[in-house]
Amino acid sequence: MKVYSTRHNGVPGSALSDIRQGYQENQNRDGSRDKKDTALSLIEDNCRAADNSFLYLLHEKNVFDKDAFNRLLDCVNTLEEGTKAVLCQLHFIQKETLKHIIYHFDPNDMSRIADLPDDYWAFLSDLEDAVGKYERMCCCDRHGF
Repeated sequence: MKVYSTRHNGVPGSALSDIRQGYQENQNRDGSRDKKDTALSLIEDNCRAADNSFLYLLHEKNVFDKDAFNRLLDCVNTLEEGTKAVLCQLHFIQKETLKHIIYHFDPNDMSRIADLPDDYWAFLSDLEDAVGKYERMCCCDRHGF
């Protein structure tokens, strides 16, 4: 069984303060967090497999929660600028999601995902597209195109 540490198995920039490096702190006048801050927090929660995050439900409960997945996907698509630290976290989430689905189909592995959609490949494709879009933002910021 995979154990998630606070360092996320060597994924750099896993602490929330490290992720926010390069992002301005944005709060609404009423003190609530903006979409970017909420998105970064949700990505961090998934990377840590925090309670009720998509990765938590997938890893600990063996449940593919479409709502949790869509919340994660919406958060990734909300971000308008990219950092390497967040990109590393997104790659980690993508890799862990893929591994769990592979384990589901491995006849020698006892792990089975409840509620795995028949069109799981479409969910993987959506995640790949969102992470790819974010990755291009990181490259564009760095190279100026």
